[in-house]
Amino acid sequence: SCPAPCGFGEACVGDQCVPPPPLRSAGTLVLTGGGQVRQVAFGPGGYVLLEDGEVWPTGTAVSIYAPGGEVGGFAGEVTMVAPLAGVTPAQPMPTAGQPLVLTWSAPDPAARVRLTLISELQHGAPAPVLVDCDVADVGRLEVPVAAVDAITEPGIWGCGRCPVSTLVRY
Repeated sequence: SCPAPCGFGEACVGDQCVPPPPLRSAGTLVLTGGGQVRQVAFGPGGYVLLEDGEVWPTGTAVSIYAPGGEVGGFAGEVTMVAPLAGVTPAQPMPTAGQPLVLTWSAPDPAARVRLTLISELQHGAPAPVLVDCDVADVGRLEVPVAAVDAITEPGIWGCGRCPVSTLVRY
C-alpha cells in the first residue's frame, strides 16, 4: 500500500503511486455481426461506442478487427450474452458484518458476471474503496464480509451511503 493517497488518476502499485499507461491506437475497430457493422475510431479518450438500444441480440456472434496502428492489430469473436434478469435484491446495499449475496435467474455457464462497488467521498474525487468481484455465472455472487466491511466504513462516505455500482454479465 502507498504511504500517502495517490493523486487524481493515479493507482497504487506495490508501494508507489503510478499514472495510468498512455492510451494507444490499434487503428479503427470494426465490429461485425448479425448484419450490422460498426466502425469505431480511436479518439482522445480511447475507443468509445455509444448506442441506444440493443445492436446485437443475445446469441449473435460479433467479430472485432483492428488493423494495427501504434500497437499491433488483432481480431477475435464473441457471442452476445443475455442481460441479467431477476436480480435479488433489486437494490443491493452492503451491510457491515454481513456478506452481500446477490442472485439472479437463468445463469449462463458460458458467461461471467462482474460486480463493482465504488465508494464516494466527494463528487469527482478519487474513490477511497473499490470492490470488484468477477465470477463464473452460476446465478449467485457473494461479496465476503471483509470486502463489505471495507466498503461500508463510515469515513469513506461524503454523500451518505450512495455507492456507485454496476452488475453486468459478459
